[in-house]
Amino acid sequence: MNANAAAWRWKQFGAVLLMATGLLIASRADAHLMSAGLGVVNVRERDAVVLIGVPVAAFEGVDDDGDGLLQPTEIKAHRTEILDQLARTFHLSVGGKVAAVREAHLMVSVHAEGGSGAPQLEWWGLLDFEPSEKSKECTEVGLQWFDGISQQAQDMAYTLQIQRSGGAHTAVFSQAHPRHWFDCGDDLEVGSH
Repeated sequence: MNANAAAWRWKQFGAVLLMATGLLIASRADAHLMSAGLGVVNVRERDAVVLIGVPVAAFEGVDDDGDGLLQPTEIKAHRTEILDQLARTFHLSVGGKVAAVREAHLMVSVHAEGGSGAPQLEWWGLLDFEPSEKSKECTEVGLQWFDGISQQAQDMAYTLQIQRSGGAHTAVFSQAHPRHWFDCGDDLEVGSH
């Protein structure tokens, strides 16, 4: 990758972070990057950028001491597992073409009071899909981490803003409605699996 492409990628990443910060972060002194249960999906022509706050309860087998927090050592030891779980449980398709994670990063901007453990992680992902000739395509987003996890995470609702050329949509994801469709026709705006 040449220097201009790398600089452009970081510029895009910074723009998404600024957008997400401006849209979804409370103006409190202890504000953080993205609250658990909030996220932004920016669908572009060939890829999509995702930023979502995910509580520790949504992950399986990574909280070694069972305290409900991820310590730096746990994050380091289970980084690959966490990224794999997120890639498997976040679903995005555009025009029927499933997006695949090309690049992903974990961020920690929230720490438990008085400790170094984190009650959540922020996931930034760059997902690729094959472009289509249609200007406006059906977009499907699904969160598949409601089953097989703690009751606390099952009961949680996630609010995601989906941005596309032509507008933005906001949807609330829950165990009852883990999938949403956008620009697919009136009968498919909200659904479940």
